[in-house]
Amino acid sequence: MNTVNCILHIKNMVCPRCKYVVKQICEELGYTVLAIELGQVVIKSQEPVAEQLKLRLEEQGFQLLDSDHECLVERVKVLLIDLLYWNGGIKQPVNLAEILEMGTQTRFDKLESIFYSACGCTIQEYFDLLRFERAKELVSYHQHVQCITESLGYGACERLELEFRRRLNMDLSAFIASENNYRISLDALV
Repeated sequence: MNTVNCILHIKNMVCPRCKYVVKQICEELGYTVLAIELGQVVIKSQEPVAEQLKLRLEEQGFQLLDSDHECLVERVKVLLIDLLYWNGGIKQPVNLAEILEMGTQTRFDKLESIFYSACGCTIQEYFDLLRFERAKELVSYHQHVQCITESLGYGACERLELEFRRRLNMDLSAFIASENNYRISLDALV
């Protein structure tokens, strides 16, 4: 039987640990992993992907994506997560449309329409939620507020303070003093 390389698009891969888990599942089921990145894995397979792989991924909170639109929405999310979490943050204003068009090879207006239909919010609204989650995470790690402000492109500490008041009805110092970190997992944002 011929072996083929299969590209699998996977929802909810948001961190390096997710890549590790997906790779481990594939290898345990006998697939050879050729490449892996957030949102996708390339495996060598002699047959169509087994239902067992789908079920094992779902047990760990992942989902195999079937449609092109689902894949595009997940690619947008992965690119934004990558920008905020794994590329050192955003030191200067960014053009999301440009970044996403380059990363998906799709016009931004089409991306925006597909994303809104699937998620019920705009890409900018999702990015703002994601950025705020990252800010909460960094604050909970006791990083200096000025560093957080700069690395996430808030421009000024006052803007970050305003986000805490607007989204959590508390100021930053109350958040820091709180025992509850009010965090939301990235796969649950939208």
